[in-house]
Amino acid sequence: MGANTEITNLSIPAQAAPGSRVDVVIGIKNLASIPISIMAGCIYIVGGSNYNIVFDTEDDMVVNPGWVGEFRGHFTMPDESVIVRAFAYYYTVDGWYYDGKRDASISVQIIPASFRNLSFSYRKL
Repeated sequence: MGANTEITNLSIPAQAAPGSRVDVVIGIKNLASIPISIMAGCIYIVGGSNYNIVFDTEDDMVVNPGWVGEFRGHFTMPDESVIVRAFAYYYTVDGWYYDGKRDASISVQIIPASFRNLSFSYRKL
């Protein structure tokens, strides 16, 4: 929990298949006593490298006290497990301030081998 915001939700699947679309939902609550502008940031980490997550919604909004702003984004699942890291920011006349983070992980979904190329022969006894 930060000074003026709290990441109340980081919704992602526990597993995802390589190459599939992974939807991310971040909920950020306004803890201040007045309406404030909040902003979400989000990355996924794989193999020691960071990649930005594209937001499908606006990445900042004005939220009333006690309300939760919801931010939606997505990325394509790589072929190894990832950590998703969400960030919360709030705005003052001096600019944007970092106000906390939350992590969650996604493991790679194992896809069974296909038998579509299986061939066999038989003979009548």
